[in-house]
Amino acid sequence: MPPKAGLDQLSKIVFATDFEPEDLKAILYLEELSKTLDFQSEIVHVTLNGENDVGKIEKENAFSRQLVELKRPVSIKEIRGKEVVVRLNRLCVQTRADLLGMTHHQYTFLNGCSVTA
Repeated sequence: MPPKAGLDQLSKIVFATDFEPEDLKAILYLEELSKTLDFQSEIVHVTLNGENDVGKIEKENAFSRQLVELKRPVSIKEIRGKEVVVRLNRLCVQTRADLLGMTHHQYTFLNGCSVTA
């Protein structure tokens, strides 16, 4: 987020997931927070070009089933790219996102990254 921007100025957040359990918690948190702060959130996963991992597909399916079981109308958009960071930054510029969020699995907390336009 820009240094002088307030949370009340958020209109769109992009959240990047790699289908870890911490991501599910963060998505649910963002969903609740969006009701208070009135922002739109978009959940995305970057698949690297040429990547076709059966384990990732199973992980994604299990993650999606958990969202359905929680009765949460959250959709995950799959995007492709050569490099994850470059692709996420491009998506944020294209969608005019105010904030890019992701979980940090080493410490398991919600981590936000600013996006430059």
